[in-house]
Amino acid sequence: MTKQKDIIYPIIDFGHEKIKVILASFSESSSKLRILGLGVAKNNSMKNGRIIDKQTAIQALKNARDEAESSSGWRINEADISIGGETISCMNVCEQTAIANTVKKEDAVNLICRANNKVENGQTLLHSIEKRFVVDANTEVSNPVGMQCNSLQVYLHLISVKNKNLGVLCEVVGAIGIKPHAVVFSGLASSYLATSQQEREAGILAIDIGAGTTNFVYWKRGCPVYSGGIGFGGQRITQELADSLSISFQMAESLKCEYGTLSPEVVRAQIMQVPSVSENEQRNIGIEQVIAILEQAYTKIFSTCIEKFFTATNNRIPLPPIVVTGGGSTIAGMTERFKRDYDDVQLRVEDLPNGLPEYVRSDNGFFTTLGMVMLWHKPLLEQRWLQPMKSGWWGKTSSTLSRLVS
Repeated sequence: MTKQKDIIYPIIDFGHEKIKVILASFSESSSKLRILGLGVAKNNSMKNGRIIDKQTAIQALKNARDEAESSSGWRINEADISIGGETISCMNVCEQTAIANTVKKEDAVNLICRANNKVENGQTLLHSIEKRFVVDANTEVSNPVGMQCNSLQVYLHLISVKNKNLGVLCEVVGAIGIKPHAVVFSGLASSYLATSQQEREAGILAIDIGAGTTNFVYWKRGCPVYSGGIGFGGQRITQELADSLSISFQMAESLKCEYGTLSPEVVRAQIMQVPSVSENEQRNIGIEQVIAILEQAYTKIFSTCIEKFFTATNNRIPLPPIVVTGGGSTIAGMTERFKRDYDDVQLRVEDLPNGLPEYVRSDNGFFTTLGMVMLWHKPLLEQRWLQPMKSGWWGKTSSTLSRLVS
């Protein structure tokens, strides 16, 4: 039974394959995540991180929302919403101001606001994450308010999204009567759940392979340093398999699920018959052909993300340890295949935390969904959301229940 004082977190995860709507809470006594309601609907409305069919998206979201509300007994009026893929951009910025004597709170806030205005035209700011303040160009501090100095600098990691894509997403959500509480970069959410504070301090690259997009975040000193997404995920892998073998998308998906592995020595000798798209007769296909195509597709995902990492860091930073999440991360043999190309780099495929219902924990596609819950429940230190600064994220969670009508 959910107590009235418990905070309920409503989340909408807009995935390419599925839309997930979840209502979650944390037990005050054990801090254990409890799923109060969940709705999942098949989604055929997206391509490369963009909604291309609004009416289909609205109906899928409505179906997932209705299921979540029915299973929880709560009505959702407001929610955090995910977005990712090639629509996401990031930049690291620095802003400086002169200080007459003592740093006041408004000095720090105004400095952050000025830095936020550096977001490119045509983009809307999603996250402005404080990396550090510097007073008098030599002393790093987490909170400069009350300090005496002559100048103050702030270093921020800004994550933004294309206005057009954000607008369509908000229209779809608004069409069923839900107000966006915050729009969250899905890669930030999944990487936050998949990594420890120690890993984020030491440096780690998180790659989330979804159905339609792959998102990545490089963490260092506890903060994101580089973020982004590519329009290549599990559905694109299936399509490449279908095109290469001249079979239907459905047959390719079936092959990927049944024989999907990046370890060719396991099933190299197997042969199977499949119907061709362009021919009426059956054809023999060696399973090694399937594996070779899958290897090429996953190699492309990793090489693209790693290339973007080196470009962003000007090749000054060695490739850090990598953690992989998302529905596309569960293919067998990924760690072994990766080591063939990057022998000196650690890679692990992260599983969802223990204690979750089996129907959730068995699906790595829930990393973004649950990561969004964690970001709302336990925000990043000094994180500023798109919401107005006068209220801030710290004042929003306390009023969540007032926006959920039983």
